[in-house]
Amino acid sequence: MKKSIFIITGIVIIAILGIIAYSFWSSAPQQQSLPQAINNEAATTTVSVTPLPTAAIVGVKLGTVLNGEGLIDNPTTTFDMKDNIYAVLSLQAALAKTQLAYIRTFDGKYVDSKVSHPTQDGMVDFHFSWILNAGKTRKAGNYSLSFFVDGKKAQTVDYTVR
Repeated sequence: MKKSIFIITGIVIIAILGIIAYSFWSSAPQQQSLPQAINNEAATTTVSVTPLPTAAIVGVKLGTVLNGEGLIDNPTTTFDMKDNIYAVLSLQAALAKTQLAYIRTFDGKYVDSKVSHPTQDGMVDFHFSWILNAGKTRKAGNYSLSFFVDGKKAQTVDYTVR
């Protein structure tokens, strides 16, 4: 009988030590594997990303001549049938990948369109031109130019050919 009491006492002591050990290790902070620690850190880290400014057309001037800097000195919206026509776009926050486009209409009907890009980041002036071939003239009437930046309509300018 002494032997069985000794065995039962041993089992009880081992059980008590096991319960104490389990409660100690389950309440202690757990070690994480390195990938798990990185994922947990990434999930709780806030990253602030500043978006790039949106490119915009802040002005449009039409004229018959570009000066040496590629700008228009004498803007006009009335042209003769033999005039070359230039449209200088003043740009803000344009990058070389910015898409600039126009759609030109005559008395509300499609005439032509073009897509182009600035040649460098930070370009502030860009122009489209409509140059006549020798001996050609333009049709008299009302024209409209709708300009687009990255596919979004930005500005519309009307002009007259007489």
